[in-house]
Amino acid sequence: MSTVTLSKPEANAPWIMNESNAEEILERIYREGASDLIVDLPDRDDAALRMLHRLSTLPIDPMPRVYLVLNRPLPFDLPDFVLYCFYRPITEEALAERIASFQSVPTQHGASNRLVDRYCSEVLLRLGISPHLKGFRMLRLALLYLLAKPEYEDVQMMSELYPAIAAQTGRTVSMVEHSMRHAIETGWLRADLNEIESFFGYTTRGDKPTPSNSAFLFTLAERIRHKLFDAENTASIGREMQRLDRLNQA
Repeated sequence: MSTVTLSKPEANAPWIMNESNAEEILERIYREGASDLIVDLPDRDDAALRMLHRLSTLPIDPMPRVYLVLNRPLPFDLPDFVLYCFYRPITEEALAERIASFQSVPTQHGASNRLVDRYCSEVLLRLGISPHLKGFRMLRLALLYLLAKPEYEDVQMMSELYPAIAAQTGRTVSMVEHSMRHAIETGWLRADLNEIESFFGYTTRGDKPTPSNSAFLFTLAERIRHKLFDAENTASIGREMQRLDRLNQA
């Protein structure tokens, strides 16, 4: 994304906000409303934080579906209103296609808007991986990183993925690799065989080894991508997340 404008050529086109036009875009959203907002974050962490904080104070309800465009993972947790992160390089066509797949998800303010993040967590839980394990968060972050890459099959574990997760969690590369491995092995022993088979296509206890970190992540990323980026499935997952919200509030 090299060029952004304040105009919206189509009625359903998302607003695009960057560091230079942030105040004007926020003013227009406040006056006119918006369903989708792309935030082109600067590389400087302090500037990125200021933009996200400014967006969080916008007095509108419902909140737009917010998508971030980043050069690298950020060293802090993202606010709940962020629906998805995209990492450069990504073409405008790929970005438009991904965003279109989310437009069946209702706009609303709150944590349930982080559809992809929550779905990745749900998948890991179904595979027997406990949230108290350090590797749980690292695997979730790794899945989000892969899903944000248009050609994630080219991502190298040692030279790209592990360092990215290490920077985001304040751990070393070797600690990231070990924590992921421990979480996968623990889950493999605890998970229901039917759940394993639903994601990996086979049962492994007794006759096949636990998958490697890369095999586990790339297989799950492929399954999740097919599930999430089909419009009908996305709407179904969105409704399920809303149902869980209502149960938790009851």
